[in-house]
Amino acid sequence: MPIDKKVLLTRSITGIIFVLIMLEGILYSFKTFEILVYSLQFACMWEFIKIVLLVNKTFKIDIFFKLCLMAISFIFCRVFATTDAAFLYLCILIFILIIFWLISKYLAPSLKIFFYFLIGFMYISVSWGLYIQIAKITNFQNVQLQYFQIPLLIIGSIWLNDSFAYFGGSLFGKTSLSKISPKKTWEGTIFGIVISSSILTLTKSWWINLSYSTVFIFSLLSCIAGVYGDLLESKLKRLAKIKDTGTILPGHGGFLDRFDSILLAIPIVWLV
Repeated sequence: MPIDKKVLLTRSITGIIFVLIMLEGILYSFKTFEILVYSLQFACMWEFIKIVLLVNKTFKIDIFFKLCLMAISFIFCRVFATTDAAFLYLCILIFILIIFWLISKYLAPSLKIFFYFLIGFMYISVSWGLYIQIAKITNFQNVQLQYFQIPLLIIGSIWLNDSFAYFGGSLFGKTSLSKISPKKTWEGTIFGIVISSSILTLTKSWWINLSYSTVFIFSLLSCIAGVYGDLLESKLKRLAKIKDTGTILPGHGGFLDRFDSILLAIPIVWLV
């Protein structure tokens, strides 16, 4: 699959501007990091609600109801960002989702839609809340850390993996990874995971004090979870019959298109 130079240029320009804004928000202070995360949570949840309504076209909501959902999503995010019982709450939420899933075929459409929104709260709001929790880890394996280091490791793994997977797939991708996203290839995926994990591990002495093995494991888990996060979002878009979740990021789509990978990587790293 040859590289589309026009697409590459658009993606590159948008990506550079986007990365600079993200780095400024992450590195300036913990407060700007929090503001950035809550803003991203809002944007991603807004797009998720749009997807749910496209999949379930018979269900209509007004702007007031949508704002109520956004307020609830913020509460979910805030609770998981600040509580010391995040694991307990996560287990309870998973249990509720399993119960809803088991009885979903017996639910009325109006109740089933709330099941989808609850999935969104967990998929988006809880993940971003846990991202803030991760930033609060200042001591790991008896190593002192700054608030931004592990969050930067996660998002850096995703960014590098996306880039190298794109180049790897364009240059020598042949075997389709999944019917859900036919443009993704096994060759590109493996290339991206290996190269990005290796780069972050080999350069870790420049920016983080964790051991080589820890950095490699965190990066590897982030990349692998990110692949599944990307496929999950691709499945949602197929159900909604849309190409992108938004148009705010030229060459990349919407916020969910940009952060689908990290939303699954965050809870995996947090659990480790």
